[in-house]
Amino acid sequence: MKHFELPSAMSAYLHTSRLLFESDERASLGTGTGFMLNHHGKAILATNWHVLTGREPLTDEPTGECSAKPDHVVANVLIQASVPGMVASAQIPLDLYDEHGKSLWWVHPQKGRAYDVALLPIKAPSDAVFFGYSANEPDDPATLSVTSDVSIVGYPYDLGERMPFAVWTRGTIATDPETDFESDPCFLVDARARPGQSGSPVILHWMPHKPKTARHKLSPAASDPETELLGIYSGRINDQSDLGRVWRRSVIREILAGETRDDYTWD
Repeated sequence: MKHFELPSAMSAYLHTSRLLFESDERASLGTGTGFMLNHHGKAILATNWHVLTGREPLTDEPTGECSAKPDHVVANVLIQASVPGMVASAQIPLDLYDEHGKSLWWVHPQKGRAYDVALLPIKAPSDAVFFGYSANEPDDPATLSVTSDVSIVGYPYDLGERMPFAVWTRGTIATDPETDFESDPCFLVDARARPGQSGSPVILHWMPHKPKTARHKLSPAASDPETELLGIYSGRINDQSDLGRVWRRSVIREILAGETRDDYTWD
């Protein structure tokens, strides 16, 4: 098999839908990106709250022209194949609400949907081995500054229908990364991101033999690629700007620690 960078296989192409009234057919409502997390041996799908609901988190207004709410998402992911060194495509269907109409995803234990991040536990076949990120703080995290290069790894438009591996979009950090934007735990990146990339992981990725600038020192070059998860991309701040919001990985860790289900309901 041809070589690929591991983060290309760690993002998921998401397709949301809703069951039509008095029908077995589904109406397609939207697409987006998510990524897999490894959490105490469990697989967790990370994405944006607005990707799963089709709503703006603060106003509950529709994000597009359609006002229908999704009740289902299919995560198109890559998993480890039975043949060593190979990957296989898998479609993981996931309900978004329980039998009482209550949402199944986790949100921030204090801020809820105000932080546009949602984590959905996955019930997948026991033999499915996902490529997942860790949201833990690295032992020696990289030093970030304004103009640091980052990668947004996701599926703009409908590219997830046309290729299994995610697309890498290059961006630069546009605000001081340790300074909150609008008093929220996020920072801005300047990137030519497009619809469908909401929910993408934002990462640093070092190729072999390239030194890593860690927080305290210049680390020697590794013999294998290294990746550090910085956070989750949630779209541009407005349609006329290339500036987009990145929720820090600390938000993901706090959601994982709380395991707080959203109180959002489906109707």
